[in-house]
Amino acid sequence: MMGIRTRVLNATLLLTALLITSPVLAEKQETSISKTVITTNKEKANMKSEELKAAKDAKTTHPIVTMETEKGLIKIELYPEEAPGTVANFIDLVERKFYNGIVFHRIIPGFVVQGGCPFGNGTGGFTDPDTKQKRTIKHEKNNLKHDRAGRIAMARTSAPDTASTQFFIDLAPLPSLDAGGVDPYGYTTFGQVIEGMDVVNKIVSDNVPPYPGSDGTANPVKMVSVTVK
Repeated sequence: MMGIRTRVLNATLLLTALLITSPVLAEKQETSISKTVITTNKEKANMKSEELKAAKDAKTTHPIVTMETEKGLIKIELYPEEAPGTVANFIDLVERKFYNGIVFHRIIPGFVVQGGCPFGNGTGGFTDPDTKQKRTIKHEKNNLKHDRAGRIAMARTSAPDTASTQFFIDLAPLPSLDAGGVDPYGYTTFGQVIEGMDVVNKIVSDNVPPYPGSDGTANPVKMVSVTVK
């Protein structure tokens, strides 16, 4: 009988201990659940951040222009996030096949190679065939500097909003073409040669000026086909 009483007493004491400690256990469980919820929320936040980054990257996809010239291929990466209006104008001209058959008409060693004039002499631009209106675009100031060879920028007159179709490729870093250099506005940069800078340099080295000191060319190189992806 004493053995049974002892076992009953021990069971009672154990039950009492469990009842006393159960709030602590419950609190620990609640803390554990809270930590799990916080961790889950952090994971969701990280996932949201990654999704936003992916969406941003998708929006800033850089179009690639391929120029098939008589000297070889030149590939240009465009930066719409830096110069949206300029890039949109350039892509529209490419898709219209405007540049096909047009030459590089201005070549200055150590400075620039310029092309995009429909007349081949630096005086022309784009006239909309539907409206018969000449198109010029608004100057865009951005974070891209003329700090390396291969930069692509729009050519224009001394007035800032007069760029149309003519563009040039920097042959070296040209900080004088940034805002505050030779021009208070600077020349809008909107892309970079990513392949074919050797072709650009060959256009320069093979050039024959029409007369000494001229920045023109007696043997202009043609853009056979220009496409964008």
